[in-house]
Amino acid sequence: ALIWHYASTPPEWKPVVSGALALLLFGSCFLALGVFVSTLTRNQIVAGILSFCLFLGVWTLGWADDPSAGPVMKALAYLGVTTHMEDLVKGVVDLKDLVFYLSFIVFGLFLAHQSVQSQRWRA
Repeated sequence: ALIWHYASTPPEWKPVVSGALALLLFGSCFLALGVFVSTLTRNQIVAGILSFCLFLGVWTLGWADDPSAGPVMKALAYLGVTTHMEDLVKGVVDLKDLVFYLSFIVFGLFLAHQSVQSQRWRA
């Protein structure tokens, strides 16, 4: 009965599209962070392990959002990528979330570019 209900009703497209956008931005953040980490080391395995650890760290920052937390914990929670994904998945496209994700991506790629340029100057 439950399958028939969901198969016969059309989906709401706004949450579907904004959820896909959230997933795209979320993945792009991790890609930018991974590209930056991979410029720091010559070993692919080390880069993969470091990237995974940083991904977990950035992912869990959003869990620090507690109403009784101090201002430092609230600032750290704001830097978590999952806190900005919640509204997008619900269908609410807010400019602050888009700016956060795009800033994260651009900053990660900027750091990767600077790291590669630094290695070129050293060689």
